[in-house]
Amino acid sequence: LDPSRGRHAVDGHDVHDLTIEDVRRQVAVVDDEPHVFAASVAANLRVAGPDADDDAVGAALDRAGLGRWLADLPDGLGTRLGSGGRGLSGGERARLGVARAVLADRPLVLLDEPTAHLDHATATAVLDDVLSATDGRSVVMVSHRPEALDRFDTVLDLGARHPAAPAPKE
Repeated sequence: LDPSRGRHAVDGHDVHDLTIEDVRRQVAVVDDEPHVFAASVAANLRVAGPDADDDAVGAALDRAGLGRWLADLPDGLGTRLGSGGRGLSGGERARLGVARAVLADRPLVLLDEPTAHLDHATATAVLDDVLSATDGRSVVMVSHRPEALDRFDTVLDLGARHPAAPAPKE
């Protein structure tokens, strides 16, 4: 979206001077419903890093808190997920999205309600994993939930604003 005022720059360059592909290569998105493709674990991650080898895919899963999960899978990275394959819990799906962001290795990670469907303990654990896995990158989280807000440098509350009450009539 174009800004209504000011400008949107990436590394000091106005986005209007960049291609959409150049801008998108800067951002990894982890949303509240990471899609699970009817494919292998490796293929599910390689959508974010098509040239990644098995070691890089495994490392991304490990950094996202899925190392033990991967070790317990019957066919490891070849285990099929999604339709006709293995199902994932909400926490596993969230971490799969995190692993994709780790593998994409982009400087900005946008977390869009990454813990929306998780209980408090799982949400806290997922956010601990994502913040650890994205250390050194800029992370923006959009959330209605309070988990991990104390771990961010800046918190903006964009809650509903109430119009000023009308002045009493005299």
